[in-house]
Formats: sequence, structure tokens, C-alpha cells
Amino acid sequence: MLSPTDDLCLRPARALAAAIAEGTLSAEAVMRAHLDRIEALNPRLRAMAARLPDGAALAAARAADRAVAAGAPLGPLHGLPVAVMDVVDVEGLPTGHGSRRTRATGPRPATACCRGSCAPPGRSSSGRRPRPSTGSGP
Repeated sequence: MLSPTDDLCLRPARALAAAIAEGTLSAEAVMRAHLDRIEALNPRLRAMAARLPDGAALAAARAADRAVAAGAPLGPLHGLPVAVMDVVDVEGLPTGHGSRRTRATGPRPATACCRGSCAPPGRSSSGRRPRPSTGSGP
């Protein structure tokens, strides 16, 4: 039997987005479930190269929930957690291009390609995914 957290992590993105838009599920609950899953599995899988602090990710999710409550226009993936590849500069996260040599560059400035929630309005970033060295290759 799956736990409620696992259930949210296994639901299709469209189903999650529809439930968030209808108000039957909060973006914060979805983000929390995904952060818990990342915490549990990432040490073994190393699927996330860097993460936003949980507080920042949850704040972005709460902002998405407020937009739903206010009746704001919502995009098709509103409220969903996203991870950005390690070849895109994201404000506050290091960009390593999959290379140990460039990983030490430190967090990107506010002029980075992705700012704020690291995604179009309504989507909440949880962090970034690793990529092979220099971002090339399969």
C-alpha cells in the first residue's frame, strides 16, 4: 500500500495540476510530498544536483496556492514542482554543467536566466537535476 506522500509523487502532472486548479489539492502539499521524496531517495539516487532550501520551495508553493484562491489566471502546470537541468543558470543555485571543475562557481546572481521561482508563474522549483559533463551527451 502506498503512503499519501508516495501517492502524490506518483500521480501524473496533469492530474496534480487539475486538482490544484480546482482547489482539491494544495501546491504546498504537492511540494512537501516531493521534497520528502527527494530527501528520502536523493542520497542513493543523486537525482538532484542542488536544491533550493525547503522554506523557499514551500514559499513558492504557498504563493501558487494564493493565486488559485484569488482566482488568478493559471498556466497548465500551475503549482507543480519543477527541477531545472544543471546547464541553466538559476538564481541562488550553483551551475556546474555536470563538471566538478565548474561546480565551485557558487550561487548564480539575480541576473541568472531563471529568477524567483525558477519557472513561469505558478510553477515552483525544488532544485536542479544533474547533467553529464559540459551539458552534452545522452
